[in-house]
Amino acid sequence: MKHIINLAKKPFCPKDWTVETHIKGDEDFEWNVSKVELFLSEKQKENYQVGVELQKEIINPFNANLLDYLLEHTELIPLEYKDKYVFFWGTIYRHAYGILCVRCLRWSGGRWFWSYHWLGNDFHVNDPAAVLASSPKNLSHSLNPLPLVLEIKIGDKVGKYQLIK
Repeated sequence: MKHIINLAKKPFCPKDWTVETHIKGDEDFEWNVSKVELFLSEKQKENYQVGVELQKEIINPFNANLLDYLLEHTELIPLEYKDKYVFFWGTIYRHAYGILCVRCLRWSGGRWFWSYHWLGNDFHVNDPAAVLASSPKNLSHSLNPLPLVLEIKIGDKVGKYQLIK
């Protein structure tokens, strides 16, 4: 079964919150876990980074539409996400109290649900951003190398030689 997600639509907005920014994605994004990377900044890997600074380093983030789709189809969520708070930085909200925040996917109490951090919080090694994968995970399975052929010309004579490993 294909899972097609509309990343271009208006996102879910909790009561009394507003959407501050929303980076629209494809209208027909087909779910495949290999299309998603979990990004950590170097500062997060060392200790932590404050959200307002971290936000500047995140490239191609997924928005909250993917988060909400995964909550509707929890069988799609990779097991490796269970010990993390996976953030969807493509949608930034203004909380009812006026603070800016970003929602995340979280496992607790035997179930998946969403939570949030405000952008002034520290984001640690277990707080990755869900971003569009930059390249295929294993190029050796997707590309077949072409044979290398050398053409040598001496005077009028041309010789072709194939290099073999």
